[in-house]
Amino acid sequence: MSPARTPRLHVLTLEDLAFATGQQARLINLLPELARHFELVLVGRPGRLPAALAEVIVRRVELPLPPGIRPLRYLLHPMGPVRWRRIMRALASLPVAGESLYCESLILASLAAPSRPKLLAAEVNGIANEELLHKLGPTGGLVQGWLKSRERDGLLACNRVIAVSDGIANYLGQLAPEAAPRIAVIGNGIDPHIFHTGVDGTIVRRELELCHDPVAVMHSTFRPWHGIDQLLDAWAIVVAECPRARLLLVGDGPGLEEARNEAVNLDIADNVIFPGAVQLDEIPAWLAAADVGVYFPEPWFIGHPIKLVEYMAVGLPVVTVNDKALAGTVSEAGAGILAEPRPEPFARAILELFNDPKRRAELGRKGAAHVASQFSWGTIAQKIAAFLLD
Repeated sequence: MSPARTPRLHVLTLEDLAFATGQQARLINLLPELARHFELVLVGRPGRLPAALAEVIVRRVELPLPPGIRPLRYLLHPMGPVRWRRIMRALASLPVAGESLYCESLILASLAAPSRPKLLAAEVNGIANEELLHKLGPTGGLVQGWLKSRERDGLLACNRVIAVSDGIANYLGQLAPEAAPRIAVIGNGIDPHIFHTGVDGTIVRRELELCHDPVAVMHSTFRPWHGIDQLLDAWAIVVAECPRARLLLVGDGPGLEEARNEAVNLDIADNVIFPGAVQLDEIPAWLAAADVGVYFPEPWFIGHPIKLVEYMAVGLPVVTVNDKALAGTVSEAGAGILAEPRPEPFARAILELFNDPKRRAELGRKGAAHVASQFSWGTIAQKIAAFLLD
């Protein structure tokens, strides 16, 4: 008997894989693990692939996308309609008839459905129509209805939908109740070879001259939903009671300068360190340099923040908001404090952990054990493959 043929999976993304975003990081980590279960064909932008993906992609289908511009921005560009029509025509005639197609969003799934794949699947890391509205304000409202309609069309067209959080799954179930049985919740993961409790943060502390200062950390892309402004409001309360406390805001993004200015306005600039973007393999050391990992997102954010998993993986206790749909991973592990989403109680939770090293260690151990068993990218890929092949 001949061995079973490895199933082929076309993966559709419009991400520029050479540009660091949360979704880019997810794909770079996830696809090599999915390649253990599928023969991968990448459908997306032209251009050079990161080495981690070049090794596992067996074929590419290139779409008519200019480099460097995110497609949602086309909606506000004078040539946007023309560009979108080109993309829509390309997606409607993909060479995937009778094949399996995995899309990075419901909008892409709706546009690719006319290509008639045998299996149409989508992952949902966020709600595009809500994110665009909060990114662009009233201007985003002009296209929000169109995006929401496309998301619903994609949801109804898909045979399988992967939501990265309970909050997103609940939203999708309300958007199209008849699609609820086809939705599975499978969160984000981490690379256990990079994020683990053996990571040493002492070099970072030494370089920053932190000595024995209490330190909190957040790794961020400085997008609107990350709530940097309200975190800084809480941090001002922490500093008022603990003047030696330091906050590491690691990363880069569109809101970085605004965050720097806000720290100055709150008179806490000396207590907030902005190291800028760091390489993926350097992030764990920055996290391990802290005593507490923090995240204070906007109330409308319903994704599965990978940073919470990263914090726990290196043994950090976590302070985040008490939204179990958002922070269920922390709650299940017993790995931190879920505070009321206001600056005062959030600050109190941070101070509580700063003042209790024994509890910090206990919460850190619980979080690390939970992540090690549930959230490696290999485990996530295995769950996705089982769902798609079921």
